[in-house]
Amino acid sequence: MSASSHRTRSTLLIPVVLSVLGLTAAGSAVAQEVSQAAAHTVGQQLVGAFTADSPFTPDAPDHLWFDNGDGTYLFLHFNGPFAEATGLMFTGWAVEGRWCAEDRPTPEFTHFHRTARVGAWGAGHGGATAGEPGYWLKHVAVERMEMPAMMGMPARTIEPGADGMFMPTQAPSCGG
Repeated sequence: MSASSHRTRSTLLIPVVLSVLGLTAAGSAVAQEVSQAAAHTVGQQLVGAFTADSPFTPDAPDHLWFDNGDGTYLFLHFNGPFAEATGLMFTGWAVEGRWCAEDRPTPEFTHFHRTARVGAWGAGHGGATAGEPGYWLKHVAVERMEMPAMMGMPARTIEPGADGMFMPTQAPSCGG
């Protein structure tokens, strides 16, 4: 598939994902009535459009990815490994960049994950050296939830919308 076809698919898919999650582009909740049949069908379509293949090695056991073909990905972050998951916690955006403070797209992209092969998913959080390639991730909570303490984050209540406290990684300045 060409890069322009990927961009067209992602341009069409973004509003679909947002509307299924009950969010507008600004991230505010919208009251919607969606039939059970439509919700089921759209869920199947989204799972079919996303893949477990990611730009990371190893892949995350609880994420599905959609390659936009332009150095960015959409992702779905489930509440457990696929075989055990009962729901969706976050959707999000991953933007290709370097482990440099200057490459962080916006403050809402709180988490950097390097693309270098690591032994376990968690070992890829942050970078090993300044300038290392990877992706900046923005996590958007799909509903209000209680997050237990995990991976250095305190237990807390998360409201729907961009989570500005999701596994923050402080990148060094690379001087530009």
